[in-house]
Amino acid sequence: MKEAAEGRTVFLDYQTYREHIKLRHPEVADIEEVVRTVEKPEVVTFDMQEDTNEHYYRTIPSESDPKFRYSEVVVSYRTMAGRVVTAYRSPKIEPGEAPKWTA
Repeated sequence: MKEAAEGRTVFLDYQTYREHIKLRHPEVADIEEVVRTVEKPEVVTFDMQEDTNEHYYRTIPSESDPKFRYSEVVVSYRTMAGRVVTAYRSPKIEPGEAPKWTA
């Protein structure tokens, strides 16, 4: 997939999706939600602790789960291409994360 901010390639491998995201974050069982969040984020932020990670946020419909407002995907850029590390739903954009890009 291509991320929206800079057009970089991002990979989501089968093992990360099946053994981490679907297992630990079943609310994000739809792989299309992960793809949409990376390809059409509303906000991208820098990670507070890991300088190679970026967080992609996209608003999700409130009726799906009112306490979670965003789909959040963490992408690592240790190489030229990014790799999805995890994906989950979040109630807010973390206030300590520095904004990188906003739609």
